Amino acid sequence: MAISKKQTQRKERLYATFFFLTLFLLIAFLFIPTLNIPLTSDDYIWVAESAAFNNFSDFVRDQYALKAVDFRYRPLMPTTVWLCYQVTGPEPFCFHWVGFILHFFNILLVGQLAYLVCRNKLSAWASMLFFAVYFAHVETVVWTSDLGNLLATFFMLITVRCFLAFGFYYNIYLWVLSLLTFGLAMISKESALALGPILGAWAIILAWQQRQSGPSRAVTVAAGFSYLLVEVLYVFLINRTGLNFAFSGTGNYAFHFNLISLRNMVNYPLNFIRPFDPARLEFFYQRVYDTIQLYPSFSSEQLRAILVIPDFTWIVGGTVLLWGLALWLLWRRQADYTFALSWLVLGILPVIFIGGFGERHLYIASVGLSLLIGFLCFGGSNTTNKGIKVKHVVPTLIFVSVLAFNIYWAKTRVKNWQVAGNTTKKIISSIVTHYPSFPDDAKIWVINLPDNYQGAYIFRLGLAAALQLETDSLDSPLTAINIPHIDHLPKPLTATQYAFSYEEGQLIDLTPVYRAN
Repeated sequence: MAISKKQTQRKERLYATFFFLTLFLLIAFLFIPTLNIPLTSDDYIWVAESAAFNNFSDFVRDQYALKAVDFRYRPLMPTTVWLCYQVTGPEPFCFHWVGFILHFFNILLVGQLAYLVCRNKLSAWASMLFFAVYFAHVETVVWTSDLGNLLATFFMLITVRCFLAFGFYYNIYLWVLSLLTFGLAMISKESALALGPILGAWAIILAWQQRQSGPSRAVTVAAGFSYLLVEVLYVFLINRTGLNFAFSGTGNYAFHFNLISLRNMVNYPLNFIRPFDPARLEFFYQRVYDTIQLYPSFSSEQLRAILVIPDFTWIVGGTVLLWGLALWLLWRRQADYTFALSWLVLGILPVIFIGGFGERHLYIASVGLSLLIGFLCFGGSNTTNKGIKVKHVVPTLIFVSVLAFNIYWAKTRVKNWQVAGNTTKKIISSIVTHYPSFPDDAKIWVINLPDNYQGAYIFRLGLAAALQLETDSLDSPLTAINIPHIDHLPKPLTATQYAFSYEEGQLIDLTPVYRAN
């Protein structure tokens, strides 16, 4: 019996309803518990900066001024923090809600992008689900200091959406809109500069696909490479030198930089497929570094010592697997896979050469990874897809296993951030309980101040800003210093100096003991 068009549409609506309900429940399960996590680490620096400006126009003049300090020109991110501060003050609720909402919109945009590229609903839904629960996204969504990453990805995805529509309609307004959103992405975070090469590559792919005359192809390619031109003008305009240092080092510095770049080239492809404890990775690379320093005199025993490190197999195997897959997809010359791969590879290159270690650096590049996951599990544009069929059972089981793996690790990371947030709040409360106010130019030493809890930041920076906020003394200069041992503590302490020690989860006040009578 033939199925009518109306019945088919009803079935598709049922599938869509079930999918979006599942998506919503997954996101709620993972990220709703994060909305009350206290601020941590660098968050207090941004919030204190917002609290220092009551007038929005003064804040804008300060943040958007082209101050040639470094390459981190991100005025849109502190603007978002300032607006959140006006709603809830230093309380974390609004900051986390903004991160949650931005991540949700990015999920929807990733799904739309996947469908535009492959015209396969199952692949698009799979890409959305993977992007929603990918464990490496927890740091970006939860950590207020990384709001710039969420904003940059949001505007990058809108830019790509407008560019693809321009390639179809040749509407000049779509191209202008895409340039505007690209500009917003760049002033959110400098990682958005990866989009210029991505759209240049995509323009070539689109032109290659088009069965049209030469002028139409030329317009598509010119539009794609216009983003590269905008990037060059942007970098020239803000007059930054942050990119130059990485490529102009000589001698020992150049050696160190190349070693770091080589390390990141392995770290990030590997981190895409398996969550790692940063301390174990740093131990591995320190062993490699020590061996290289001894070159050419290192022995075969030292080389074998590296090879027996348990993580070595994962490091080599994971890297070969990911880059081998990339080469295979390029060899297949399938446009949809090439779209996804170009985003993944070009999105991760800036991180390899100028990024530090952190899962947050994977957020932008993981858009390409999500597209690849969807295409590999349920086929690309060469796959006809009219609902779920028997042939989808095996890829569905594989995909569900991948989701379960990521959900488990994402939930683990959320718990780590909850512990980190509560630890941060406890440390600040303990100090403020002992000393509700501080004199001008106060200096605070903390012995063994924890940097992170299993990758979730507690205090990298920001203790001084946190104390200024809590004691309502933003105008009073205050310095907080973390020291590893009590021997580094100046003795005796003066009237403007304070000392604490963090031991077994408790903050101990050492000031009365070491202060001069």
